[in-house]
Amino acid sequence: MAVFKVFEPKVGKLHHRMFIRQTLRILVMLFAVTAACAMGLYILDQSVAPDGTKMFNALWNAVNTITTLGDLTSLSQGQKAFMVIAMFSLMTVGGYAITSLTGVLSSPDVIAIRENRRVARMLADLKNHTIVVGFSRVGQLLAERIRAEGGQVIIIDRGAEVAADASNKGYLVVQGAANEEQTLQRAQIGQARALVLTIEETTQRLSVTLMARAMNPDMYLLSIGLTEPGRDWLQHAGASEVVLVDSIIAESLHERLIRKIKPS
Repeated sequence: MAVFKVFEPKVGKLHHRMFIRQTLRILVMLFAVTAACAMGLYILDQSVAPDGTKMFNALWNAVNTITTLGDLTSLSQGQKAFMVIAMFSLMTVGGYAITSLTGVLSSPDVIAIRENRRVARMLADLKNHTIVVGFSRVGQLLAERIRAEGGQVIIIDRGAEVAADASNKGYLVVQGAANEEQTLQRAQIGQARALVLTIEETTQRLSVTLMARAMNPDMYLLSIGLTEPGRDWLQHAGASEVVLVDSIIAESLHERLIRKIKPS
């Protein structure tokens, strides 16, 4: 689908500013070439027309010749020779413009900025979605089930490769640290109906829970837990429910065991 990168490369911003500067520089150069052409045509105009008329004709012929790249029919022999040189200068400036601007626009960092703007518009319209923090195997399976039931899922993960993988699987992704306010804001946490923490780092789960609960007091917040003390801390921090993974696995194994083994 698409990835919004919270860690927007600083070099990308520099390249984007460079693009703006180069665009302005090229526009100035094109204006200067046009002005020089008009001045040259004015100086070479040997007619007896008033100066105002000669200046207007010079400007008109300069713009007309440059934009059509070759309409010299109304010019004198000297003006035609001058405009050939001017058009060569124009082609040189144009070639420089195309080369420099294409190089800037194709920079991966600038592409990331442009992608961020596109994805930001998609994220802005989200409502009643579920945010899945972490795209490990558990996160993937959960996201697949939510989507299969018709729910909208947003993935948060800080890993570039993981974010790209989630995007390739058709999810909207916010690449960034889930315990940072900007990341949660980009995932439209204020409009979310639920947030599920599948990450394994205890301290990160706790910090995300505290921040997420403060930003959306009404949503359902579900988290995995590894220990009972950890579960208690998460519940104190604002988790609606904490699932102890080891306990769930043990219960599932025990149920399967007693179904297969007959009492002696």
